[in-house]
This record gives sequence, structure tokens and C-alpha cells, in this order.
Amino acid sequence: MKIKLKVGFQKNLYTCTYEFSSNKPGIKSWLNINYSIFTTLKSYFKYSIGTKSISGFMSKKVYAILACLLFFLCLSAQESDLEFSQNYTISNGLAHNGVTAILEDSRGYIWVGTFEGLNRYDGYEFKTIKNTLSDAVFVSNRIRSLKEDTKGNIWIGTDEGISLYNYDLEEFSDIYSNQLAKKGIKGPVVRDITINKNQGTILCATEKYGILIFNDDYTLKDEYSPLPFIKMGPLNSTVPYL
Repeated sequence: MKIKLKVGFQKNLYTCTYEFSSNKPGIKSWLNINYSIFTTLKSYFKYSIGTKSISGFMSKKVYAILACLLFFLCLSAQESDLEFSQNYTISNGLAHNGVTAILEDSRGYIWVGTFEGLNRYDGYEFKTIKNTLSDAVFVSNRIRSLKEDTKGNIWIGTDEGISLYNYDLEEFSDIYSNQLAKKGIKGPVVRDITINKNQGTILCATEKYGILIFNDDYTLKDEYSPLPFIKMGPLNSTVPYL
């Protein structure tokens, strides 16, 4: 990045001008913002010398130079690289080092989906939630996607379908799986979940099984599947296809 600064006098006015050029991605937009700030500041530091005392003029000159320094400090701050303040692993309480999804909910908790369970982080410690031999919490420990709905409940997409965490009841329940729908033993892998607030629906994109659409009362509204998978038999042939 190249910056040229010119300070001088013009018709009894103190002026400060500059020009810049940069090939770095993202720098141009920040420079434009800083340019607007700087131009506004500069307009306040154009003082006529006239009959003003030298000391008064010098103090205004100092203010103008401070404004220039502020501008360049903003530029240097934008060019600094991001630095990680903390790395979290299984040593810190994660269920697994393979993280597949992260969600910060409206209550301020951070949910972390992994290959071997789910974590909820409160800013101090991780709480691990996963299926065990004695307790099946959700349809699969292999989490793929997380989303908060309009009621504040957490949708959990897994390799074996969808589970839900109800904040009011403080409990998990299974919403959908091929086994529950009597369409097979495994699946579907739920890759993404989208909340449609206008229509009051939840769309779940699956791997190979199309799109599942749920009402906001958590009942299945519709499903759309690619034609090849309908012909292969995993889905009902009456289901519309994309």
C-alpha cells in the first residue's frame, strides 16, 4: 500500500491532503471509510491565518497533525492479522476434536457439534452431551448442523436424522429419522437447517434424501427428493421430486 501526505499553506489556509493506493483485498473499503472520516476532520482544521497569533495558529496546526495521525493509526489497525486468543480441544472439555458445527444461541450459550457428541459452552466450561449405553440423548452422536428456531429451541442435524433441544423443558427429543419414519435403518444425514420465519417452516437439507420441511410445531409438512432416490426405494414414490 502506498500513501502520500502533503501538508502546506494555500491562500492563508492550512491544508492537509493525501492520496493512497492498495492491492490488498478488503483494504480499499476501509480506506474509503477512513477517507470520509478524515475529510470531515480536515474541514474543521482549515483556519485562516489573517490576524491570528502565531501561537493560536500553531495550536490548530497541532490539532490537524493529530487528526492525520489518527487516520494512519486506523489504517495500521485494519492491516493487522487476526490472532487466536485461545484454542479449545478435548483437553479443555470438547467431546471430540473434529468440530462440524458451531452455534451461538439467543441466550448467549455456544453450541459445538462434533463427531462424537454435542457441547454447550457457557463462557467458563464445556458441558458434554452424548449418547451412552444407558442413555440415548439424540438420534446420533455424529452432529452435522445446528440451528436455533423462532421459539429459541435448538435443532440438531445428525448422521441419523434430527433431534431437538427444548429449552423450556430442558430435554432432548427425536424429530425425524428414517427408522422412525419406517423408511430404512440408517439416515438421513442432515447437512444444513434453515428457519423460514415468514412461512413458519424449517427446511432441512439432507445427503441423498432431498429436503425435509417441518411446521413450527415440529410436525413433518413435506419432503422433496431427487427422482433417482425415489426409484431406488428409500423414499415413498408418491413424494414430489426436484
